[in-house]
Amino acid sequence: MDKPFYSLVDLDVLAKEKNHLEFLKHAHDVRPSKRDTKWKEMVRSMALGYINDALKNERFEKETFDFIEKLNTWATLRNEEFFLLKRNQFGIRHLRACFGVKKNCLQKTLHFWNSNLLKSAELGLKMVTLLKKNDYHEDLFPFINPATTSEMSEFYCIRPVVITILTKKIHEISLKNEIKKEHFKKVFNQNCLKKIIPILKTELVKFSSPTMKEMFYNFLDLYSAINQKERDFFLTLYILQGPIKGDAFNDGWNVIKILGKNYKRRQRVLSQLENFELLPDDIFALANKKAKRTLLDHFFKNIPEYLDFYARTCLDYLEGKKEFPRGNPTLHCKELFKEAKGTRWIDPGLQKRFSKFKKKGLYKQAL
Repeated sequence: MDKPFYSLVDLDVLAKEKNHLEFLKHAHDVRPSKRDTKWKEMVRSMALGYINDALKNERFEKETFDFIEKLNTWATLRNEEFFLLKRNQFGIRHLRACFGVKKNCLQKTLHFWNSNLLKSAELGLKMVTLLKKNDYHEDLFPFINPATTSEMSEFYCIRPVVITILTKKIHEISLKNEIKKEHFKKVFNQNCLKKIIPILKTELVKFSSPTMKEMFYNFLDLYSAINQKERDFFLTLYILQGPIKGDAFNDGWNVIKILGKNYKRRQRVLSQLENFELLPDDIFALANKKAKRTLLDHFFKNIPEYLDFYARTCLDYLEGKKEFPRGNPTLHCKELFKEAKGTRWIDPGLQKRFSKFKKKGLYKQAL
């Protein structure tokens, strides 16, 4: 028996009855030449009605999802914003349900995103949440890119998940290319950049890798985001935390020389360094003895106050003169005193106190 052929009049009846499924199954029975404005309006209305019903009644099964995805290929609906928004809303709900029953939903999820003509910021962030929850380990940046380049980016670019993924992307680009603005044009807009700069400045201090420190310092410098006070502090910290040879090292070496001649700038840096619960001291334990001694001598000539403060803090801890809730604040104290022996880097009185403490066999016990 032949499939029944529906006319425009039949479809009009189905539309008035709100029989969404039957209408959509037969909408293309109408010949292309007869698909006028009324037909297009009915198709849009019935497609929205179908998805709304599915959402209301929580029909998130595969058959409904597949049918909506088929509707998404219709030329009449492909550029219909309301339909695309509803399709996205339903799609996320379906995919959550899909993962919830431990089915293999990854390829479907990625296809849902890739076939989407309305990759909104909110949809992208929901996709990130969904994929992270289900152990997706590939690049998540494409999903947050609508957020980092949208008109509302200033609100999205302060979210922790966006910052984490964006930081990773900046790192990835910087590893592959010389750090230039042209490489970041499509990564974020100016509103997003304004929000991430203060966050990256904070993270800059926390990075343990010298390579990461230098990379993000260069990134911030590219956008003229570091003032003189911040530059003085970061570059001094960079040297103390075990630098690698490169532009940041050269800048740091020169800044320390400048601080040696400028008391006010030096004191500002010292006040920041002295606030660390764990004092920066990686250079005291460098494996390269020559490099270590060269850097220590450079500090002594230009910022001797830091070596003195570090040595006194170490002794205060060892002798129990002050309380340090987080334990030893001077992890490489022994190495500093060892290298300072026979030099003027550490006050002789402090060296004697350390030697006496060490001779009593109490150093290891105190650590």
